[in-house]
Amino acid sequence: TSGYESRPPTKQEVKQIKALCAPAPRVTFTRKVANNRGNKRIWLEGKKLLSLALQNGMRFDCDILPDAIVLTFNRDGARKIAGKPERPIIDINTAKLNSVLTLSHYLVTVSDAQTDQQGYRIPQSLRITPVSK
Repeated sequence: TSGYESRPPTKQEVKQIKALCAPAPRVTFTRKVANNRGNKRIWLEGKKLLSLALQNGMRFDCDILPDAIVLTFNRDGARKIAGKPERPIIDINTAKLNSVLTLSHYLVTVSDAQTDQQGYRIPQSLRITPVSK
């Protein structure tokens, strides 16, 4: 014998294994492009963010690409989700968005999720692309 005993996993271990093996969410929703002081604005708030387990105080980086904006969540991010625990807010208002958000709406795609210590699936990134409605 090898000295190792086999036992079935506990309910908590099964839950953790399922959370780690679950596919990354591919949630999408659209929002209308807003303007503030002559510049395009991205405004995400409340239930949309809470349903993705995104909370105020979480940090992220914002990369503005020629065809999309990518928000990458990480502990050392340059930006922070504002608002209150019951109503988190992501507000990005800069002239750099004007060249990307050329249509009336934008599509938010959530991908690359990871599981936190409590078993929640938290997105590592949001991809924002312009769309016409």
